[in-house]
Amino acid sequence: MGVFRLKLAFISSFALMSGACATVSVYEPVTSEISLVASQSELQSASEAYCKTARAEQWASGEASLGGLAGLIMGKQQGPSLYATRIEAQTASPTAVINRVRADVQRARAGLDGVSTIARTLLASTTPSRDDVNEFERALIHARQSRASFEDALQHVNVRVPDRIELASALGPLDTSIATARRLADDLAAARSASPSS
Repeated sequence: MGVFRLKLAFISSFALMSGACATVSVYEPVTSEISLVASQSELQSASEAYCKTARAEQWASGEASLGGLAGLIMGKQQGPSLYATRIEAQTASPTAVINRVRADVQRARAGLDGVSTIARTLLASTTPSRDDVNEFERALIHARQSRASFEDALQHVNVRVPDRIELASALGPLDTSIATARRLADDLAAARSASPSS
């Protein structure tokens, strides 16, 4: 009887060890799953970096207050934006302000174009995640707020100079990038909605 129990114990332990081995083989494919998630997060990281830069430079706040929304609807400004104040758009040399705004417009455009390139690459290779869509939308919001800050600064210059700056010309490059990003955001959202797993 003791020998039978010993054999039974041996068989049980062998079964447990076999089960452990089977468990390892079941989880092996996780490696490729992790790399897929990491590749998708590149868009999230780039979008977040763009938003951080826009806030650090005071181009954008990342938030929309009720007062700010009312001002946009009514076409009223409650004073210079943080960006206009930072670069002294009301008092500094008009030439200096214009040059600064133009340089920042190019920086904002280049940054948004970089994020859009990553979004386009992701869209062509895989289904975007919910976070991909949300973070890209946040980057687009920051770009639009930046555009509003640049326009505000130029408006403050325009009241001080006889030859007004053509806003459409000065802000045109960023407007083009924002329009492209808007279409991409729609494409990302549509691809996400069309996915069976969404």
